[in-house]
Amino acid sequence: MPIKPAPAVLRAMDVLECLAASGSEAPTMSEIARRTGQSKATCHSVLLALAKGGYVRRDPSSLAYSLGPGLISLGALASSNLRLSEVARQEMEALSESLGVTTAAAIASGSHLIVISAVGPPQPFQASLPVGQRVPFAPPLGAAFIAWSTDLEIDEWLDRAPRRLSDGERQHFVAALAAVREHGYSVTLDDPAGRQFAEAVEQVAIHPESHEAQERRDQMISNLGMSYLPAAFEEGRTYRLTQVSAPVFGHDGTVAMVVLGIAVGLELSTEQLAAYGQRVRQATDRLTESIGGLGTRE
Repeated sequence: MPIKPAPAVLRAMDVLECLAASGSEAPTMSEIARRTGQSKATCHSVLLALAKGGYVRRDPSSLAYSLGPGLISLGALASSNLRLSEVARQEMEALSESLGVTTAAAIASGSHLIVISAVGPPQPFQASLPVGQRVPFAPPLGAAFIAWSTDLEIDEWLDRAPRRLSDGERQHFVAALAAVREHGYSVTLDDPAGRQFAEAVEQVAIHPESHEAQERRDQMISNLGMSYLPAAFEEGRTYRLTQVSAPVFGHDGTVAMVVLGIAVGLELSTEQLAAYGQRVRQATDRLTESIGGLGTRE
């Protein structure tokens, strides 16, 4: 059964487009309802929701509505992300072709990671990472983003875990982040919990308004144990990958974007894994240089 757009979201879009088209003329709720073809009750409800997020503002004297300041940061972020994805695409295509995997780019926005680009041959995990997909920015996810952050930011990331982490788990993830900084890239490994998480994320992509799907995804994150994000690799062993990711640094030296080489189930020796990670890191180093970023690998 085909998925249909959520009516409430479409109505909100109609209201925002109406206000954008009004220019300096701020319409009242009745005028917005008439122009968008909504009932006054429905339009009022939509405006209340948008106002709560700062996306519209209501003049208390005229009772007219205009676009709100909440859209400024979203517009700036969208513009920045479009530039990043355009710059990254050629490098991602080359990396995808040379490694034979799907590559994706993601940015961090608040407590979520958002996929902004994906290229390359289909992989099992790609179905869970369509462009625009959001996943919680919580351990063990997002190591390549958080590894170069301050101790306070790392503590906040650890605190976002769906369940309370034990002292041993916190120490493990801190050690794993140190390994990410040392190598310049992050590796996550394939296991049953990881595959269940991928399936849960895919269900959220298919049913974005389902609280049940979101709760299952969050539960699957809590099941991703320390083995998913290892702190060290033993010589002579073979590992099954999920993905390898490396950061692109921005002008201020913080991580602006992460590029992922998605290789679910690919088996590599420790030496091959290091070579694979270096290929991804070299690609992101070139991207950092191309945008005039300040690398802080140390």
